Amino acid sequence: MPVERSSGKEVNVDLHTSAGQPYDVQQLQSEFHAISPAEAYAELCQRFQCHAITAVAAMFPGGVGQWNGITELNLSRLYVGPKGVRPVVEMCKRLPALRSFNCANNYLTNDSVYFITRMAMFHPALERIELSYNEFISWTGGTFLTELVVRNTNIKEVGIRSTAIPIRVAEAVFEQTRRNCVLAYQAVGRMPKPTNHPAAIHLRTMKRFFMDIQENGTVPVSALVDGFREHLRILGQERDLSKYTESFFETLCRRVPQDRITWEAFIVTLRTDGSLYDADFVKKVQRVFLEFNIEPLAGTEGFVEVRDLAAMFTRLYGEPPTPKELANMQSLLGLNDTMTLHWDEFLPLMYIRGPKDKCMAMGWNLSPLYIPTMLHF
Repeated sequence: MPVERSSGKEVNVDLHTSAGQPYDVQQLQSEFHAISPAEAYAELCQRFQCHAITAVAAMFPGGVGQWNGITELNLSRLYVGPKGVRPVVEMCKRLPALRSFNCANNYLTNDSVYFITRMAMFHPALERIELSYNEFISWTGGTFLTELVVRNTNIKEVGIRSTAIPIRVAEAVFEQTRRNCVLAYQAVGRMPKPTNHPAAIHLRTMKRFFMDIQENGTVPVSALVDGFREHLRILGQERDLSKYTESFFETLCRRVPQDRITWEAFIVTLRTDGSLYDADFVKKVQRVFLEFNIEPLAGTEGFVEVRDLAAMFTRLYGEPPTPKELANMQSLLGLNDTMTLHWDEFLPLMYIRGPKDKCMAMGWNLSPLYIPTMLHF
């Protein structure tokens, strides 16, 4: 039987050819019509001459015909490996509602990527594939992924951090997934859906205040004092203004070295967590916003989807947020995955004092700390 070499192993050419063919989900399901998906996984493991993994089998329903309820498979906390992933990929072909497939940190090879992409090429619902921390995936695997995201525009996110895929190829994959997201959003004709959380309304009120006093998009740095007063007024704490000394306001204005400042410098400096304005970091945040912008031609007047919040965080900081970090970010503005964010909300949400400081920064719901008064008796 003809073979070819890939990643140092002999690979059956016929297996590659058959794996690349279109498939019918219902027809594949009918092959196991008398047994449960969990039992089907065990049979597929025998077919591919590998051991069934108990934890993987537990991800599949134990009832006959229960194929349509699985929307996510996360193998990142298990070791499946390049051989064990084959029966899982075959199972994915039989799961019509599957939207997310995570096989990070599993020592996968380029051959593994080939079989995954052939499955994903014709899958009716799959949108997200996570393959990060598989260091043996290289240029060859990257070309398979590039072909996938072009041919199946339903693929909206592919995670390939800490692989050997060249940056140029990885960027091509990312850019195409962003095009796919824009096409999908435009196809359904959805409109922006902003949050109405009090913190978001606070930000919008501050933006209106800024726009009323700006000239050519900037205000004098002294406007920070009036901005701080407006911040207190919105919080209903105008009576506390007397607690802030002239020295406090002088220090506030010195936090930005320019004579005139933009909206971004204005809102970052007025945060109540001591954030310092960093023009270079703001540019990075803006770049990520524009990369995920659903209305590319609108620039910063466009919007991004909250469902991409974790992906945007990862793009900005080079690693995904922890579940707690993600939950905190969503709670700060009362967000859910159906909502959208404009630039004026996105910047404060994503702005962190330092790239390595994982403290979620946004204190609009908090009262500012004023200079304490010492009482002597």
